[in-house]
Amino acid sequence: DPFGIYLPSATPVGMESSSIFFGSVERGDSVTVNLSVWDYTQTAVDTTPFTTVDAVMMTEQAVFNYNLNSSFYNDTNFNPYIVRPTSFDLSTVMGGDYATFLASHYATIAVSFPADDIGTVVRLFDWDDTDMNGDLNYWNSNPYVKDGDIVDHVSRATDPCNLLTMRIGSPTGISALFDDGFAALQLDAATAGVYVNLTITLWQLGTDPDITITDGTTYVDVQLDVPMDAEYGIHQGQIFFEDSGWYHMVPYSYMVDFDMTASYGTNQVLVNGSADVTHTPYDTARTTTAFIDGTTRTDESGGIDVFRVNIPYDITLNASIVVIRAEWERAGTVIDFQVRNLLNGIEAQTSVLDPTSPTKNTVIWDYDDLVNGTWWFLVYTRAFDGASVPEDITITFQLYNATTFAAPTYDNNWVSRTMTTPTFYNHSDVLVGDHVEIDNNWTLPAVAGIPEYVIEETQIALLSGLYVSMTGTYPDPAGVDAWPVPFDGATIYNWETVEGITAGDNVRVAIDAQAAQDPAFDVWAWDDVNDDGIVDEDTELGATSLLSVDSFGSGGAEAGAYTAAESGAIAIRVYAFDYAFVAGAHYVLTVDTRASVDIWSDADPEYASFDTYELRRNITMTVQFYCYTDTDVMFFDELGTVSFMNYFAPVVTVNAPAEIGTGSNIWNLTWSSTDQNADDVPYYSVWLSRDGNPYVLLQQNVTAANFTWDSTSWLEGDYMVRIRAYSCDFTNFTTLGYTDGIICDVGDPPTGYWPGDFSDGFSVSFAAGDVPPPTPTTTTTPPVTTTTTTTPPPTTTPPPVYLDPLLIGLLGGIGVGVVVLLILFLVRKK
Repeated sequence: DPFGIYLPSATPVGMESSSIFFGSVERGDSVTVNLSVWDYTQTAVDTTPFTTVDAVMMTEQAVFNYNLNSSFYNDTNFNPYIVRPTSFDLSTVMGGDYATFLASHYATIAVSFPADDIGTVVRLFDWDDTDMNGDLNYWNSNPYVKDGDIVDHVSRATDPCNLLTMRIGSPTGISALFDDGFAALQLDAATAGVYVNLTITLWQLGTDPDITITDGTTYVDVQLDVPMDAEYGIHQGQIFFEDSGWYHMVPYSYMVDFDMTASYGTNQVLVNGSADVTHTPYDTARTTTAFIDGTTRTDESGGIDVFRVNIPYDITLNASIVVIRAEWERAGTVIDFQVRNLLNGIEAQTSVLDPTSPTKNTVIWDYDDLVNGTWWFLVYTRAFDGASVPEDITITFQLYNATTFAAPTYDNNWVSRTMTTPTFYNHSDVLVGDHVEIDNNWTLPAVAGIPEYVIEETQIALLSGLYVSMTGTYPDPAGVDAWPVPFDGATIYNWETVEGITAGDNVRVAIDAQAAQDPAFDVWAWDDVNDDGIVDEDTELGATSLLSVDSFGSGGAEAGAYTAAESGAIAIRVYAFDYAFVAGAHYVLTVDTRASVDIWSDADPEYASFDTYELRRNITMTVQFYCYTDTDVMFFDELGTVSFMNYFAPVVTVNAPAEIGTGSNIWNLTWSSTDQNADDVPYYSVWLSRDGNPYVLLQQNVTAANFTWDSTSWLEGDYMVRIRAYSCDFTNFTTLGYTDGIICDVGDPPTGYWPGDFSDGFSVSFAAGDVPPPTPTTTTTPPVTTTTTTTPPPTTTPPPVYLDPLLIGLLGGIGVGVVVLLILFLVRKK
């Protein structure tokens, strides 16, 4: 398969012909392999010419744990001195156990530390303290004879990680590796004073009781008898052919399948670290290799433990759901796992969220589909506590009937300051009120035997933008397994098109992997020149693709995103790799540019609410509800579009202007206003119009509901007052999660007003002013001659006019035409 783990052939990928692979077996199986052996004359022989023939395997001999503190010292052999990390003489650290260490043939040395992401190098030296200073130096007094401390060394380094594992061994004993001196371990940490745990595990070769070797006629029979209590997963060993001190080693391996029984709701143990008696270097039940945080690499090759899981389908049980649970010893460690398709390796389930608890990770697979059949199950360590090595792991499976899991339910209601009774709302509804608050409350029925099946958090998502879903049938790739493929007129790929992309959009494109297909796609700018809806690959596409997505043969759904540089349409090319192609398989391709406002549950994980006033505008949005459980099961429902109307213009009523006294020409202008938004503070501007001419601004930033106007020195006429009332909200939005605080600025009227919606009120017409209008000028044109007679205006000198500075520039314009300032008020967006 794509992992190189198992193929329906004689041996796995990379296994030499002299190695033995018994294949996938089950408890109680017996499998015999015929091994051909030739002597130097190329004559077939059996075991007779050999001194001994034994099947052996590595088992744990002893484990030693020590606590060390890394530090630095000044190497004064140099001037200026060099700062070097401290080393530890293992003969001193291990004391009486050092002899046991030297006598063993194979050991793993693990250095772990609970701190996060410390860049550490571990070096193991054959150390001869030539200069007798008790420090390990890189200095030789004579470089030609190398009479300094350093003889030989091995190292292990990575960054970041908090577990480094070094493996050493020798057929004649580890003492042969340190023939010049003592074993010295050096810890090169990023900072001094780091406490680490040193674990030295010794392994011994012992006879594998499950392997029997007998002579055949022209070959050697190697028989595997799988015990009924054999550990699941991969088993390894070697067959040693000894000929008077000369050895030939034949590796062997096999996979013990995990056969689940048709038992409802019971724990079936795949891995049980605390109960395993025999431990091996490749034991899944004990963590000795940690994945580097945030990556899929370890501090050494490998790191993924693989199992074949056989899940039954019992028609009476109708078991269609599997609960998978991993448990470990210490908080800080995280064990992850994946379930993958046996044939093409495509992921079917994975533990992708945070663990169920600090020492447990549980998923429920799969809520909708039957999961019987054979699957790959992969286990790996995402994070490692580092306090000590090894750490025991337990992994269990449970089968459940789908009817056991009752569907969750939810309530969604809304209230406002003016409508306090919780009221259900649905798609297409228009919710009108001051501070419309929506909520969503989920209820998840409990399932016996799965205490982790509870709601972890809920979410309300409000989206605005473009969403398009397209369904099609994968075309036959005609034997092609490469991406990208050249244009060929759409014979081995399909074109899908989408219009309405806007410059600046975050365009997210995704395609599913129905029927275990392995898809790929790319996205192109498209100009449908002919308006025929058909992609012309020669004339209508951009020079290069905007996005190309393929996970390089790993299968599964594909997704990618890009930021649109310009508005227009796009064309998407859909392709499926030949190795996984199934004729008639469908795909669902989606394009999503929606911007989302996400509201998460807080103290109560089942409940989420949101004051839609914080959207800061009246808007129609798509409403989605999410419910996340501790077992990676997620429930989703899209309610549809809902309109939120939170913002209302004030309503203003202008009273009849009243003259103060008799003949004073001073007018008291009064009005009143109301606003459905309780937090709004009204700000007003006062406008005048004479004899139906356009209104001109008299005063703005008025906060009182009255204004005194002295019409003295104004032209006589019939006047009307217009009062424009604005909404000003001084809410500090910083307390609501925004960063802009109070956004209403009355120092810049009316541009700085927020939300700035307004309405006008008008007074009745009233006579005001005491300056007679100027006498009009008349021009007379005789019917025959071109002589023009002009009647001059009266020579009466008008009284002096004393104008308030506010009125300068307005007087001459009243009644004879003015420049009108038109102000467009927009509600600011978030």
